[in-house]
Amino acid sequence: MRERKPSQCLRFLSYFYGPLALIVWLAVVIELFRLNAMDVIVLLILQCLNGFLGWFEEYDANNAINGLKEKPRKAPQRVDDINAKELVIGDRIRLKGGNIIPADAQLGAGSLEVDQSALTGDSLLSLSSKEMMCSREPL
Repeated sequence: MRERKPSQCLRFLSYFYGPLALIVWLAVVIELFRLNAMDVIVLLILQCLNGFLGWFEEYDANNAINGLKEKPRKAPQRVDDINAKELVIGDRIRLKGGNIIPADAQLGAGSLEVDQSALTGDSLLSLSSKEMMCSREPL
């Protein structure tokens, strides 16, 4: 089902009504009755600037979201086409860059950088090696 998108013109105009915008419009009317032209001009400029900046920020954010929606998703790769449920203690698996590995896999020889963002929320890769795993204290 496709999303129904309002026109950019209606989105732009939506920034000129609402609680805060109505307060500014009320101030413009009051200043008009007081015949204070400079305040009216300043309030109108601020109202237009606020509407444009709000619309532009929303437009930019929507473009970023649409770009992420259209980004092709990489299919997850299995570890040598072996289901993690079929692995038992002592099984050895060969890894390539980009493989998804079970969280409880242990390293043999060597070291590797692991993306643990799904587990820990860290955005950086973490270096793992057998020596590092053995030196960690149990929780």
